[in-house]
Amino acid sequence: MDFDLYGLFGWMHSIEPMVVSIGYDNYGAGLNEPSIKKTMELIKILEKFTRVEKKTIRNANWEVF
Repeated sequence: MDFDLYGLFGWMHSIEPMVVSIGYDNYGAGLNEPSIKKTMELIKILEKFTRVEKKTIRNANWEVF
């Protein structure tokens, strides 16, 4: 599901999760997915304060980020 990058970051930072799982729609629910760039930006900032579990993210090249 698409998201506001800084709004979601602020919310996640305030609840201090031990781990965050991030992945795209695997079940064909038709959710509006964010761009790869936006998803990778979220992962990058979340990794500064919590562990990020990367699930299905289509067309991502992890070595670039």
